[in-house]
Amino acid sequence: MLAWGRSCLQGQLGLGLYTSDQKVPVTVLHGATAVAAGRAHSLALTSAWSLSSRLTVSGNGQVLSWGQGRDGELGHGVVGCIFRPKLIEAFQQLRIQSIFAADHCSFALARTFRCAKRNEAKGGNTLFAFGYRHGLLKQEPLPSRVDTSMLSATVTDISCGERHILVLCSTCAFDRATRH
Repeated sequence: MLAWGRSCLQGQLGLGLYTSDQKVPVTVLHGATAVAAGRAHSLALTSAWSLSSRLTVSGNGQVLSWGQGRDGELGHGVVGCIFRPKLIEAFQQLRIQSIFAADHCSFALARTFRCAKRNEAKGGNTLFAFGYRHGLLKQEPLPSRVDTSMLSATVTDISCGERHILVLCSTCAFDRATRH
């Protein structure tokens, strides 16, 4: 993964604490399969990753974050800046399939399997959020499950704006009776 642009001493490039603005691309991370950029924070989804070309850490669907985390948007349980990519430990037992970053919050979509009667597997997706979520008007520095019970289908994708979220579902039906 390459990064360049304005550093602002907030760490969003992932290159360390005292990094000046980068006018040319610089390698930050090896092994990223998806990336997302928020206002001053960054996320990477990996299959196997390393910060150098010599050491590789295996981990299917793991998420790393770095940059400004004053609202908890990095998902590490603390607020403040992190200047190099750091694994979000809350996701280590999950298979994350996609990541999203907004202004002051982040989202991850995990592939989950729930056991039904007689050990039948039923697939689905679980949406997690962390950071300042405008609908809740509070900071959540650790990933928490988003209640999608009002949707009568599986969440398949999301996209984030500065202050809004778009959710794509397998059938995109909304149950008005359960709306809060």
